[in-house]
Amino acid sequence: MSFINLITASFFAGFGLGYLKFYGLEHLTFFHGMDSKSWVIQGVGALITLGPCLIYFLSSPLASSYKKRWVMFAAAGITAVLLVFGGITDYIGTAWTYVFLAGLIMGCFNAAKNAAIPLEAVKSGRSTESVNAAVNIGFLAGMMLGVPIGTKMYEVNPAWGLYFCIALFVFAALFGSFCHFSNENLQNFRQSTNFLCEDTRFLIKKYKLYLLMVPLIWGVVSALSLSIIAYAEEAKLGTATQCSFMAIYAAVAVAVGNVMADKLKKNRYHVTFIYNILLIVFILLIPVLIRLFAEPTIEENRVIYWILAAVAAFLGILFGLSTNLIEAEWFRMIYEDKKEGAGAALMSAAVALACFVLGTSVGVLLLLKIVSPESQFLWLALISALIAYLTKVWKDNAG
Repeated sequence: MSFINLITASFFAGFGLGYLKFYGLEHLTFFHGMDSKSWVIQGVGALITLGPCLIYFLSSPLASSYKKRWVMFAAAGITAVLLVFGGITDYIGTAWTYVFLAGLIMGCFNAAKNAAIPLEAVKSGRSTESVNAAVNIGFLAGMMLGVPIGTKMYEVNPAWGLYFCIALFVFAALFGSFCHFSNENLQNFRQSTNFLCEDTRFLIKKYKLYLLMVPLIWGVVSALSLSIIAYAEEAKLGTATQCSFMAIYAAVAVAVGNVMADKLKKNRYHVTFIYNILLIVFILLIPVLIRLFAEPTIEENRVIYWILAAVAAFLGILFGLSTNLIEAEWFRMIYEDKKEGAGAALMSAAVALACFVLGTSVGVLLLLKIVSPESQFLWLALISALIAYLTKVWKDNAG
């Protein structure tokens, strides 16, 4: 049952974070003005992912020293309490603070969740690819489901929308507490804290390519998904809710890609390299498609809407496939080194940092009008070219 509980806890954690991101987006857009959406969407996305990076020096010892289920329970539970306080006080201070703190606290949840993946693989006798796929599918499916629902609930009833968000984190805490593992490599908390710098240096030195590739892929795709939603709405391809459904199509595709990973693990290096070449091509293709075919009204844009949805889905398949292939190998190796807690926390922090830096850079460039909603895709394509180079080095080293 721990496998099912881990997937379910991941689903509700992703649902809560995705929901909060877009519920917060609608609230902040209303506050700053509708013409602010292009930069606010990147700012919210970046801020909610900054937390796992900043809390690394706590999340790593926690994931290494305490049972993963209690770390997940505490993190999701505290997040729910934080949102209760925000609702009671009408977001005293600013809603930006609550978005940031939720991401910060849930950084501990993600570290424990990821550290549980190799534990579950060993416990159940499943491949690391299949466990990672199931957990990723649960988390990403929840996150992407939260996108349109968070948007819609704010439109319908902001107060009830907040209660719904709180309930999601309560469920994440509950199912996280049901994840039992008898094969955890636990250390004393003080010992874990003392060894943190040493473990970090060891992991970075030994696995630097993994700690560059995975975060950059996540960072680009995170920024890209938000860019597509905002740009599609600006080009009048659909309403805010309709455009947010782009994330749902991509999430379903990510699930397909994750499932495919177990069948293609013998060719992980070539598959990942090809994915990143295709990623560059399709990122550059998105603004070209919209410029050539978009019409002045939503009613006239049904065809281009579905073409863009197909592009988002195709990128989702490739993203799910390539990240699973790299991450599964990473999880196996850190478990063998008896550093699944520190390794999972470090990867979570690195992914968060990449998502924050790339999302913030795109948001700031848009805010300062250095780039346009169209040329932002060129910026993301340039980062993707760097990722393609890194995956080629990885492939050549393996060969």
